[in-house]
Amino acid sequence: MTSADHDSFLALLDTHQGILHKVANAYSWTPEDRQDLVQDMLVQLWRAHPRFDGRCKFSTWMYRIALNVALSFRRQESLRAAPLLPGDAHLETVVEAPPPPAEQAFLQRFI
Repeated sequence: MTSADHDSFLALLDTHQGILHKVANAYSWTPEDRQDLVQDMLVQLWRAHPRFDGRCKFSTWMYRIALNVALSFRRQESLRAAPLLPGDAHLETVVEAPPPPAEQAFLQRFI
C-alpha cells in the first residue's frame, strides 16, 4: 500500500466513521465494549482494504465489514455469558458431614 493509498483509506474512514459508531452502538451495551468493537472493526477494515475492488461504494463495503465484526462480537459475548453447565441446581444440594466417630459407632451398633 502506497502512502497515497494509505492517506486515501484514512480519509475514507474519517468520512464514514459514523457507520462504525452506529453499528457499535447497536451491538454493544457498555462504552468499553463499544470502544473494543470499533477497534476490532478498524483492524478488519485495514486487513480487508487491499481486497476492496470498488464494485460497490466504500461506505457499503465498510458497513458490511462492520456488521460482520459486530455479529461475531455478539456471538462471542453470548457464548461467554452462557452457563457452562445447564441446571446448576444439583450444585446447591448440601452434603452433610459424616457423623463424629462416637455417633458412628452407636449407629453401627444400632443397625
